Amino acid sequence: MLVALWQFDKEDLLAGLLLFRLLYYVVPFGLALVVLGGRELYLFLRGTPPPPIPEIPSIAPTEVVEAPIEPQQRTAQ
Repeated sequence: MLVALWQFDKEDLLAGLLLFRLLYYVVPFGLALVVLGGRELYLFLRGTPPPPIPEIPSIAPTEVVEAPIEPQQRTAQ
């Protein structure tokens, strides 16, 4: 940005970019932290138990089943 906008003062341009980043990223992040922290504190003080965690069925085999291996029959030709 400093190279592309060479006609502007570097100090003013840098100050504007830093202010933009502050307003665009840091302020919403801080606001979200305050809201989330307030909600968690409210739920903690209210004594709400955590929601139950549902049991998720596994698609992986849970037990090994050994089947007898039958010998292949050779056909006589």
